[in-house]
Amino acid sequence: MPDFYDIAKEKGFHSQAVSYCIEFFPAPLPSGDDNLSGINICDPMSLCGMSHHFGAYTELFLPSEETVVITIGDDDGNPIPNAEEIKIPRNDFIDFQLMQMDLETLWNYPSRFDLTFDDDELVKLLLSPDAVDNNGTSYRTQFENGEYDALERDLEWYVADCGGLHIHKPENPEHFSSWQKNKKKGLALLEKLRKEQPEFLFERLRECMFNEDFGYLSFLETEIDENYMDVVHKYSEWNCDLMIVSYGDFWTYYRPHSHEQPMNYFATSSWELRSMHLRNYDEGEPL
Repeated sequence: MPDFYDIAKEKGFHSQAVSYCIEFFPAPLPSGDDNLSGINICDPMSLCGMSHHFGAYTELFLPSEETVVITIGDDDGNPIPNAEEIKIPRNDFIDFQLMQMDLETLWNYPSRFDLTFDDDELVKLLLSPDAVDNNGTSYRTQFENGEYDALERDLEWYVADCGGLHIHKPENPEHFSSWQKNKKKGLALLEKLRKEQPEFLFERLRECMFNEDFGYLSFLETEIDENYMDVVHKYSEWNCDLMIVSYGDFWTYYRPHSHEQPMNYFATSSWELRSMHLRNYDEGEPL
């Protein structure tokens, strides 16, 4: 990982404005003041930055420029006057967020951008050559022989054809338990990749996010403005989380953990919202 990771983890930082914020919300989108946030949500401004109130969600901030200017240090959510200012590559800024991101949020991304993993590359990346099943038989030998049962059964992260990254809940309740089991394997896979092969995982994610055909700026199906309650209704029957892409200026900061703040905290201190869209990449049909 880049050198600034250690500095940022220890001291925190504040960034100059970045252009995009991606959030996930459960369907239907929150409305009114009868929600977990205690805030009257009725338009894009009141929705922006609120996803963490509605589940294990982490915002992702994406710069449009190739570099991001940050100032080192944090004082209870405020920048330190005359702090050191450095310029870091956009990829490092994104990867730092992905490393801290809640695993449930990370799980939401691959299928939104057509990111898949080939079974063979996963085995080569993550499976030790001397790993054996309960009978003492080599997993790698079984994989090379096309025998997948032990891999599926005994390795918490292995699920054939990345079925554990499918975000859509099954319509048939009888299939829900199987979907949940696969999801657990998908979460375990991402956790293992992030721990053991972060450069591989993050590079693949970034390539897909910025793809011109199916990246985060494509399939922005519905702009959210004064039609907020109409959008709430249109996307109320959705069998996966809703993806919101906001454009504007987002001043972000990272607060390292402390006794008072036991969790690492990456958020936006302020923003100027210009537009907000609901992205739908073949996830369903609005009402």
